[in-house]
Amino acid sequence: MNSQATPWFAWRLFACVKLVLDAPLSQCRSIKKCSRHIPCAVRFQSRDFGAEADGKKDCACYRQSGTALSPDHSGNIPPSHFEDNTMKRWMTFGWIAALCLTASLKPAMSSADEYYEVRTIVVGEKGDAAAIDQYLEKALIPALERQEIGPIGVFAPKTKPDEQNATIFVIIPYAELGQMESSRAALAKDSEYKKAAADYLSRDTKTAPYSRISSELLTAMDCWPKTVVPAGTLENDERVYELRLYESANERLGDLKVEMFNQGEVPIFLDSGVQPIFIGQALVGPQTPSLTYLTVYKNDAAREKAWDAFRAHPDWKVLSKNPRFGGTVSRIDKFVLSAKPYSQM
Repeated sequence: MNSQATPWFAWRLFACVKLVLDAPLSQCRSIKKCSRHIPCAVRFQSRDFGAEADGKKDCACYRQSGTALSPDHSGNIPPSHFEDNTMKRWMTFGWIAALCLTASLKPAMSSADEYYEVRTIVVGEKGDAAAIDQYLEKALIPALERQEIGPIGVFAPKTKPDEQNATIFVIIPYAELGQMESSRAALAKDSEYKKAAADYLSRDTKTAPYSRISSELLTAMDCWPKTVVPAGTLENDERVYELRLYESANERLGDLKVEMFNQGEVPIFLDSGVQPIFIGQALVGPQTPSLTYLTVYKNDAAREKAWDAFRAHPDWKVLSKNPRFGGTVSRIDKFVLSAKPYSQM
């Protein structure tokens, strides 16, 4: 739960507790004779009961119907009366508190503008890259479009690796955190998707199209809250991408690197010709704490020129020497990528 959501939760829960605890008591506090305690009329002058108990009479608590509960022969109120009402009271409180908690957590858990799944498909020696491409292009991406999810990016390393390390990267943006789960449920009910993905999904362990899929889930950062695909990008066949992951030694340093991006690193990117498509901080993934971002360039020469300009930028020289941000990155993974013909990024 973030710090901004905490006050809302506290006030809502307080209101719920007050609502229940301020309600008039629905039973007498004692099972002893009324003559030894405050008359019931004092305790039960309540809008929740149809009538008031008469303090001069036996201690008979009124139900919502307004009828009295008769004492037993000894003059005591049956204990079961108090147990039933106490149970109902606390069950009511529990349900209301649970509803308040749910209402308070929901905005806190979906506060980002976008979320990203970075899906890494390792083809492997016995994999079938063509079958993966067929599945992504003809089945998955059209199905996600029907769910209004996109644009979807699909990339492969620009320099062809050996077959064992052949990799395909799939970038899927989600408008809400829960959309990642609901999308899976929608795919399971999508007959068009099932038909188009039949060959891919019918493969067994001996004919699997890939050796492994791993994913990381990112939340958009303040410095770049939405996916941006610049105009004309998809028409340029020479375009080149970089996917970078900055890993930190611990959560404190990871948050500081995010702060560094949010406080000025992205404007330096743009001045230097480094064009972001998305930037996100990892919520879940194999390398956390970390942040990941994707950038695009007109061609490979433009990519190298942009990073030279970035390193020489006067604002970067000032920002990079700020002691607050020293040592925030312990490892950098960099992938120079080409887009698949059917990629939407």
